[in-house]
Amino acid sequence: MAEPLALGDAFVIGDGGHLWIVCSVSDRDRSIVILNLTTWRAGCDENCVINPGEHSFVKHRSVVSYEHGRIATLVQQDKLRSIASSRAPATDALVSKIQVGAIASDLTSQDIQEHIRLSTAKQTKPR
Repeated sequence: MAEPLALGDAFVIGDGGHLWIVCSVSDRDRSIVILNLTTWRAGCDENCVINPGEHSFVKHRSVVSYEHGRIATLVQQDKLRSIASSRAPATDALVSKIQVGAIASDLTSQDIQEHIRLSTAKQTKPR
């Protein structure tokens, strides 16, 4: 089994697919939360609008599709590696922006929100 994906890792699945970003990593079981970006459309969830320049993959106004978020185990991460194409990692600022939006969005599942809360609590603990 390969190393788990890391916070901020980004990838595309298939040709012309959406950009997926690792937005949370569990210390307990190394599971991850992955969330994807999609084109902004009127009436969409705007808890996290991503503009060109915030990630090299983003060419037009986009949003995070919180309703399509996934939690991936280590086994699932290995499968992802076989079908995904890596992209430039997301910056810490972009990951943080996506995490804040995930907690705020009514479309984010409770499991994903809890995963993110636990991982961000760890990130902000004083050392």
